[in-house]
Amino acid sequence: MSKLRVAYYTDDGTLAVAPAVRRAVREAADILRDCGAQITAWSPPDVPQAIEAFFSIFTADGGELVSEMLGRGYTALYNLLGYPAGIVPNTRVRPGEESDRAASRDILEQAARKVELGSAGLPVGVQVVARPWREHVALAAMQAIERAARARADFPAAPQF
Repeated sequence: MSKLRVAYYTDDGTLAVAPAVRRAVREAADILRDCGAQITAWSPPDVPQAIEAFFSIFTADGGELVSEMLGRGYTALYNLLGYPAGIVPNTRVRPGEESDRAASRDILEQAARKVELGSAGLPVGVQVVARPWREHVALAAMQAIERAARARADFPAAPQF
């Protein structure tokens, strides 16, 4: 990991993420830093334009394929670009960090707030993306994150009832 350069972000400029997700991403970056990786905060360029291009491509068939792809989130976007991506479990939503989203009239913000409220205890994963043809890098980073996260009390190893 000592030669690995990692860029991370918690805000892509489209829809703010929940506090637990921001914390999970920062914790994952810290884990990789502790393993010797060089960590840099980063902001992705023009994500709304990329999403527009993505949906233009996948709705050319009348929207049949896009329905299938929606469940995959950003993994689909990175896969479209040829970047290997995976999700690794990292933590759980802690009480008090469920949502910092203000009430809104925006339907997307309303839906996000509804999902976040009452989410304490739910698992939170982080997405790891590598450059094309570097699947082994993504897998190594995911393994390092999971190994360190498993040592924490809030690792989502089993469902909480």
